[in-house]
Amino acid sequence: MFLYQRSLTVEEHAAIYVGAVFVVLRLLGAHFDQLRGQMGPATHLGFALLVAGLMSLRKYQTLRGIAQALGLRSHDTLRNALLSTAWKPAVIVAALVQFVLQQGSGLPGRWGVLILDDVIIPKRYAKKLPFVHWDYDYVTDRPIRCMRVVMLVWTNGLIKIPVGFKLWHKQGSAYLREHGMAYQTKHQLARQLVIDTLAAQVPFDYLTFDSWYASKDNIQWLCEQEIRFVTVLPCNAKVRLLERPLTAPRHSGRPREWYRCEQLETVYPPHDTCHRYPDLQARAKQLPVRYSAAPDRLSLVPVWHFRDVPELAEQAAQEAKKPRKKQHPHLYILTNMPGLSVREIVAAYRRRWAIEVLFRDLKQHLGLGACVVRQPEAGERHLALCLLGYVGLEVLRQECHQDTRRALDTLTIGDVKTDLAQTVVLVTRNEPERLMIPARVEPLPKALSPVIQAALAEPVGTRISA
Repeated sequence: MFLYQRSLTVEEHAAIYVGAVFVVLRLLGAHFDQLRGQMGPATHLGFALLVAGLMSLRKYQTLRGIAQALGLRSHDTLRNALLSTAWKPAVIVAALVQFVLQQGSGLPGRWGVLILDDVIIPKRYAKKLPFVHWDYDYVTDRPIRCMRVVMLVWTNGLIKIPVGFKLWHKQGSAYLREHGMAYQTKHQLARQLVIDTLAAQVPFDYLTFDSWYASKDNIQWLCEQEIRFVTVLPCNAKVRLLERPLTAPRHSGRPREWYRCEQLETVYPPHDTCHRYPDLQARAKQLPVRYSAAPDRLSLVPVWHFRDVPELAEQAAQEAKKPRKKQHPHLYILTNMPGLSVREIVAAYRRRWAIEVLFRDLKQHLGLGACVVRQPEAGERHLALCLLGYVGLEVLRQECHQDTRRALDTLTIGDVKTDLAQTVVLVTRNEPERLMIPARVEPLPKALSPVIQAALAEPVGTRISA
């Protein structure tokens, strides 16, 4: 391992900048080789450069920023590769699904978890994009121009792989009118994603989602499809208790069968009827209930004072903003897996937070909102490229974990991206491995283009440094 303080030669300078391209080409060839056969050589090289720019650049992951940083193709060439008819976003989604099937090949039974959620992509200055609309952002607590994307993610606890996404458009939007498309709610898009995943035979144990998708129709549909799920109910959702409550609610003449979730505290006093779990730092109780017209017998687990649980602190902060939750700061977990214990049900719902981490990494490290092309297809293709780049960084994270023996939970996507952007090992035929760390990353001069083309023609080998 050598740290060069001198000025780098042309070949060394070129090797630093094309290192990310080397890694991306190796990843695409090793795990997504089917993409090469569906596009020409020029389109595939531009495709690889787009993914390399998203994976390696710290900011300004636009077409112009990638063209200036890598210097391998012009802005127009990258734009043509982005809008080429040789590939579609569905091709990348199919490649990601195939990668999931490769992860689960040879393993018995169902394993893995599906997580459903939607994300807002801010587009504050995109006034003329037909697929951008006004929507309320709970982070900034105000309406903004944005894209709303419904996404389905598969995870096994070690790696997160998106297996489907759909753009949601407001009812009566210009995009729907121009393309003659019918309006679909986020719930309908979510069901279609689950149907496509089932058709692709993606292995998973259960589906988890937040309270937004815990509607009566969705719960009934999941029970009819025999899909196991774990979700949370809003505090005003009504459930039917299948066992006689210990006490009647206050100011009530006779016991009732249907209760709002926020009324369960009066029916089952936490300190008298609920067991305390030290590992959860809360009190909880499992109740058999009926919800809506769902044919299955469901289990409801009220977690009293769940804002003390570290993993659920963010959920508590969001729910505390609602007026109803200020007096009832509890969590109501609903599942159709009554055979699980309270700890297992709470642990199953905690896995939903993995998709929030994925959304954060996509926005901070992959340039999810960096697409400035006006074509509606470009926004969807840019999103698909971001997902492919994210999976590439996840694969590199696994490799770094195996090579360095560093704990996987302490190795983040940001760490891998920093290594990919700054450190590249160049392997030559006559010299040993040399590590080069540039003091300052600058745009690649156009005079280096012949050197880079020669390096791309026959890459000897690269890897990520510790």
